[in-house]
Amino acid sequence: MVASRREDRLRTLAAAVVRLAALWLLAGGLFKLLWGSPADLPALLLELPLPPGLIYRVAVAVELGVALAALLMPLLVAPLVAAVFGVFCALLLVMAWRGDASCGCFGASVTIPPLAMLAIDGTLLVALLALRPWARRRKRARAVVVATLVVAVAAAVAPWALNRERTAPAAGDGAAALPGYVVLDVASWVGRPLADTPLGRFLPPEDLPADGLVVLYRMTCEHCAEELFELAATDDGSRPITLVRIVDDGETEADHVVAVLPEGPHVRMLELPRGIDWVVTTPAELTLEDGVVADAREGGGM
Repeated sequence: MVASRREDRLRTLAAAVVRLAALWLLAGGLFKLLWGSPADLPALLLELPLPPGLIYRVAVAVELGVALAALLMPLLVAPLVAAVFGVFCALLLVMAWRGDASCGCFGASVTIPPLAMLAIDGTLLVALLALRPWARRRKRARAVVVATLVVAVAAAVAPWALNRERTAPAAGDGAAALPGYVVLDVASWVGRPLADTPLGRFLPPEDLPADGLVVLYRMTCEHCAEELFELAATDDGSRPITLVRIVDDGETEADHVVAVLPEGPHVRMLELPRGIDWVVTTPAELTLEDGVVADAREGGGM
């Protein structure tokens, strides 16, 4: 009898810990879904040979689906919760080693250092492993299992149903017509007219260059500062240069690190619409020939 009561208490505690972890997971998934973008994902994930938008949706789908299922059936879904937190801890360790300022776990609107998030996620993971909730589960009615599965699937499709990405401005004027984020996968533009790319669709047609170099940059980007300084130093005015600035939300002049830009009559300065999260690693550079992208890459180095 005493052993039975002790097991019941441990089962209750284990279920509570799983639900706590699930709520934390759900909060992160909702923040990413409503306010985040692929730019918030760890660089390791974005280096996968898949479209950033797809990686982002799958990541959010896993968080939402596992979290809601765990809230309904904590002991049954506990292994998935532990696996997710194990992956999180591994990614956070890498991000901390790389010196990333924020883990992006709650989207761009909330800045949390990787080590701080590792302390939270690591504690939850250790608690899950110590309590072993998967070893304390009981049989559940089939209807409950089916209902949990339905809820999990419904949550997992949310990133596709609530699509905050568009490749071109919506009809109408005003900020409400703008997408939440736009992925600028410049490497996939090679061989395409610039006007047919997302960049071309968000800039006035009369501003689109036909030839020369196009550089997407951020004033807050140290790598951009280095690349643009070198470009200005070596520029002889023989080719047109179009500088397209990306302004991030909350950016101030105090954050700027770019001090030198190419100058001259052959240099054109443009700016992408504000209020959109532009998902691209700057500087991104395009070489144009007769309006077609001949070469393109992110991170500079051209």
